[in-house]
Amino acid sequence: MKLAVLIPAFNEEAVIKRAIFSAYRSGASPDDVYVVDDGSTDGTAEIAGLLNAQVLSVSNGGKASALRHGLIHFGLANRYEWLMILDADSILD
Repeated sequence: MKLAVLIPAFNEEAVIKRAIFSAYRSGASPDDVYVVDDGSTDGTAEIAGLLNAQVLSVSNGGKASALRHGLIHFGLANRYEWLMILDADSILD
């Protein structure tokens, strides 16, 4: 099963690390974790990049817009069987 984890994020510097690491602990590889930085003014994108997630930075347009940008830019629908959308302040068990 091929699974991508897509994380839209806006000013989530304080929590993005936990969300990404929880995806890794759940079995996702860095190649399969995608963060769309939705115009953050903090270090969200930099932290995600340092943690080896795939990062796309876009102008702020809201969660739905960030998800759309990520799906299209990374070509997720054509490359994966499954897609998990994870909020940047969520932690997988």
